[in-house]
Amino acid sequence: MPDTAPSPERVREALDELLGWPGVARSPQLAELLRYVVEKTLAGEAAGIKAYSIAVDVFGRPLGFDPQADPIVRVQARRLRTLLEQYYQSDQSHGPVQIHLPLGRYVPEFKLVEPTEPPRPADVADVSSGRSAPVSDEDTNRRLFRFLLRSLLAVSFGLVGMVLAIVLGRLMAPVEISDKSFPTTPRLFVSSFDNLTGDSGLDPVAKDLAPDLERRMRRFDEVAIVLTPARNALVLHGALQTEDRQLTLRATLSDANGNGILWAKTFKSLPGSSLTTTLEDAASRITGELGSWRGPLHAPSRAWFAEQKAIPEAPTHYVCMLAYFNWRDTRLLANADKALACLDDLLLRTPGDGTATAAHAGLSAWRAEYLSRPADSMTDLLAPEVTEAARAIALSPTSSFAYERQAMVLARAGSVNASFGSFTKALALNPGNTDAQALYASILWRDGQWQAAISLGERAIASVDSPPPSYFAIRAYDAMRQRQYLDAIAAAQVMATGDEETAAAIALAAAPFVGRDDLVVRYKPLVLDDPRFQEVGILPRLLRSTGSQLLIDRLREGLLKAGIPQAALDGAFNPDGSART
Repeated sequence: MPDTAPSPERVREALDELLGWPGVARSPQLAELLRYVVEKTLAGEAAGIKAYSIAVDVFGRPLGFDPQADPIVRVQARRLRTLLEQYYQSDQSHGPVQIHLPLGRYVPEFKLVEPTEPPRPADVADVSSGRSAPVSDEDTNRRLFRFLLRSLLAVSFGLVGMVLAIVLGRLMAPVEISDKSFPTTPRLFVSSFDNLTGDSGLDPVAKDLAPDLERRMRRFDEVAIVLTPARNALVLHGALQTEDRQLTLRATLSDANGNGILWAKTFKSLPGSSLTTTLEDAASRITGELGSWRGPLHAPSRAWFAEQKAIPEAPTHYVCMLAYFNWRDTRLLANADKALACLDDLLLRTPGDGTATAAHAGLSAWRAEYLSRPADSMTDLLAPEVTEAARAIALSPTSSFAYERQAMVLARAGSVNASFGSFTKALALNPGNTDAQALYASILWRDGQWQAAISLGERAIASVDSPPPSYFAIRAYDAMRQRQYLDAIAAAQVMATGDEETAAAIALAAAPFVGRDDLVVRYKPLVLDDPRFQEVGILPRLLRSTGSQLLIDRLREGLLKAGIPQAALDGAFNPDGSART
């Protein structure tokens, strides 16, 4: 390899080649990180490439950023390092310069690569004269010998490759979670439902329950329906019964290996409800609970993921979706970066994965909005995510999840009416998609359709036994809007584990009106210490997330009453609440 350093022109050619590669182009943040470290190095400012400067200059972190508390730079650098290695290992580069990011450093290295030697023209046509070169008998014999030798070696290596493939295939075959491998998509067998009412007229009703539930469960992307109770499948079964003259449907989920009941629900008909209504409501509750990532089907996988200190190498689709939904329940930036790194890795290996593409687009859009400033144009900022979400639909046109993600990307980009169409499609494909219901409610709220938002939001909460924190956002917003301060506090405190920023502000604003000085003491420091609030002001940031000026007016009233300085409400401020100069 040449000892001389490559010229800046050659380095920039390599940079442009990488920026045009879909693996990097898919993530604007990684593209900007790559451009930043390369240009800084070429400008002779390599000594200034530190975690702090990258966080502030590339990722928009505030000046008070703490690299130890926020791993954004380490996580993104690891993602970029992996992408660069994969790009050059796949022999996609044709230039003489390669750009690498050494382990443990943020300063890139530029490596000159020996050019590939072109084929020698010896023993082939003499192009200049248009005549063929003479070939001797000795040359012919040598060529024949080389040909036979290469053929023998090819056959030998082929046989060795077959043997290795068989051995590796056996070693890498899917195994149970108990063998400490990656978890796999849960498998579900829907068994028959028995009629134990004594009314033979209900036999057809009981017989139709299993096919109906199976059809509904097939709408969930991350559940595999099997036709026989295989050893590693879970079994859904149940019965129609009569208790105290009420029709009751009991559903249970058990292990096919006979290890007992894992989940059970009983649904009773309400007074005045028809049989059709009772069974429809029960079927919706059963599939909403089982299809949810927070439900019993995914419980072992969630437990496995919680024990992982880092995303494993070469993650599977299911592992990356676990990372994605772990972020969705926490809304933490660090978890978002981990999930994006997982999805980036996955999509490099399987670019045709529609639901992973949808998850990547939705998560990238959330991250961009979370880090944006009030003056930013979300339409321009999210143009790549809008395109990626449309591609996900093309790859998975029957996926409710893909349409749900497209709806949120469009809403964040300012295309609210278009997002309504995507939400409608998502719920038509899978009415049991409670996440789509809750998210649709949030966009209806931003659009000022409060009653519709409340109705849909409450429906999502009622559909599952343990609703995630984000489902309570509309309840907290509406309670604050109507000055129902105790209800606002209750909803905000549930919401806080999945949205510390908005929930803390709502609880703090409601607390003074009901004499909850203890909540003022608890939440006031959290609000004033929030770096995202400090950067632009509390209310401008909340307006973007809630989309309601009336709610902002209610929050202003309460936050002032709680002792938040006026300067901190409308512009950048210091931790003590004074205006930042």
